[in-house]
Amino acid sequence: MRVLGVDAGMTTGLCIIEMDGPESWRCTRRWQIEKDEDRGHALGILYAELSDLFWDTVFDAVVMEYYQAYGQNTAEEKIEAQAIVRLSCYQHGLKLYTYPPVTIRSMTVGNSRAKEAQIKAQVKYYLGMEGRAAPGEALSNHQADAILAALCHLAHRERLILAPSLTLTGKVS
Repeated sequence: MRVLGVDAGMTTGLCIIEMDGPESWRCTRRWQIEKDEDRGHALGILYAELSDLFWDTVFDAVVMEYYQAYGQNTAEEKIEAQAIVRLSCYQHGLKLYTYPPVTIRSMTVGNSRAKEAQIKAQVKYYLGMEGRAAPGEALSNHQADAILAALCHLAHRERLILAPSLTLTGKVS
């Protein structure tokens, strides 16, 4: 099963997760589309990237962290980017699943109020990156959120078994 995880915003995190069985998955690609001061241009880049991706790759599902931000500008940016993801999925006949951040965090990190540092530590743990910072392996907050959205969906819908969560101190619980 191949899933595209998306954390939509003016900087959008994306990842491709492939699941081979209930205890076997891998992240085959992760990247992000950077923020642009021209919102229309940024949304156009997101639309083009998704269209190209959907033509080139077959996905069983697209999963997006659905989030309503509090600041008006931030909320507008997120809603617009989420609308581009919805439109792209619709145009390519793909099923879009959405989960709120609290659901994603509680299912994958074990704490619905987890902060970005704990989220990134958990994703690095899942990816086998903990303790390493090799060039080109930097993990952004947006990529981490996209990865957890995909894993949340696979755990919820496909019964993926995730490894034990890290605690706040970084030890396995």
